[in-house]
Amino acid sequence: MSELTVDVSDLLSHPGDRRPISLEGEITGGTDLIRIVSPVTVNALAESTGSGVIVKGIVSASIALVCVRCLVDWDEQLAPTLSALFESVDDPDIFPIAEGLIDLEPPARDELLAAVPVNAIHAPDCKGLCGSCGADLNKGECGCDEIELSSPFAGLKELMDLTESTASHPEVPKD
Repeated sequence: MSELTVDVSDLLSHPGDRRPISLEGEITGGTDLIRIVSPVTVNALAESTGSGVIVKGIVSASIALVCVRCLVDWDEQLAPTLSALFESVDDPDIFPIAEGLIDLEPPARDELLAAVPVNAIHAPDCKGLCGSCGADLNKGECGCDEIELSSPFAGLKELMDLTESTASHPEVPKD
């Protein structure tokens, strides 16, 4: 069991009862996509449904990100909402209750992974890196002349430019 395991056996026999949950712990596995740099905190309310327990609240942690434009590292605090159903059934869409215990680590990990930005940018005005020399343009201009990269469509562009040029200057027929 993880550090985010809670005994809910008292709730299971009293449908409608509620209890606050406040936990802090480490997520131990399955975080290859993100690096969590602080303990995970769960503040939630657990409510008995008669057949199980539903947990709703907030999961928060600080994660390490890398800017997709300039490759700078920074930490960001995430606090997505948590909503998870736990029951004593064999259903892959429902988190299990085992001997009156629920483990909040799997749903907390799921919510944190879903909250990670796909294209993380450290600042809205990030200028990124120079396409030629790789200099960080947030620190100033690089001074190089950015070389136009060769494209497989360069020949098509030349043909289009030629077509536009002849269309705007049609030849006048001679009499």
